[in-house]
Amino acid sequence: MNENMTIEEKLEEALELLGFSEANTRGLWQLEQDEHTLYVDFRPGIGNKKGRRYVKRTKEGEKDTWITKTEELEEFDPLKKFKAKRDELIDMKNKKNAMKEPDTRLPIQNESTPARMETPYPTEITQPAASHELIREAPALDIDTIKQYINPNVTDQEAFVFLQLCKARGLNPFTGEAYLIKYDKSPATTVIGKDAFTQRAERNKEFDGFEAGIIVISGKDIIRREGCFLTEEEKLVGGWAKVYRKDRHKPFTTEVQMKEYNKKQAMWLKIPATMIRKVALVQALREAFPSDLGGLYDSSEVVE
Repeated sequence: MNENMTIEEKLEEALELLGFSEANTRGLWQLEQDEHTLYVDFRPGIGNKKGRRYVKRTKEGEKDTWITKTEELEEFDPLKKFKAKRDELIDMKNKKNAMKEPDTRLPIQNESTPARMETPYPTEITQPAASHELIREAPALDIDTIKQYINPNVTDQEAFVFLQLCKARGLNPFTGEAYLIKYDKSPATTVIGKDAFTQRAERNKEFDGFEAGIIVISGKDIIRREGCFLTEEEKLVGGWAKVYRKDRHKPFTTEVQMKEYNKKQAMWLKIPATMIRKVALVQALREAFPSDLGGLYDSSEVVE
């Protein structure tokens, strides 16, 4: 997830990772599960803030059942995971809002307010560290923290591997740099935001830039175009990227097919060109800098 994404966009991406897809009604997400259809409701309404309403429908046409109690939510694992992620994002936002600069204003002196000379104000005021530095130092990451706040469904071993990867790569899961994804009984997967890939590549002294774009079919021609623009008449079939290193004669080049990664959900429906370009770029970055990015994957690369 991109740190610049809104909470709503981050929640939509979390729903996609859990297998939900947007219904015909904008703002309503659904997931078929056994005999139920589960819904997460983002539509504007009284008391509905950022996906707080959940619905269960047993049969088509049957009256919807609102899920309002925690014990009811526990019956449906995807809803439980989504609520945990939602609570985590809201909590992170509240913590960021709480990180304000200290009040350095001098108190107003009047006859009813005696001066407090025993604790004089300093002549130089040290400015607080940048907000991202405060956030980076805030979390004390350990196995218990991972299982409580990041993903309660992982095993101790999976949490330990995630912990060591975050430490080795300098990743902060509390700022959206790393996510620990686990579907039911399948092994857990660590996914990384695209910005984390490009930032780490830029820190390497051998990094010499990149090019990335999409592959489209226009008439009978296959065109490799930089960026994400395509017309309605063109068919998007893939993405490409080239990453340059100062100590290599040729760039690291990747090309990926749309059909291998398109989940036909959420972001893949809204911005397919951006998504397939991102897949190609992170793969090229990983091949060019295996010591920095080896073993790290973006959420767009995760195929269920």
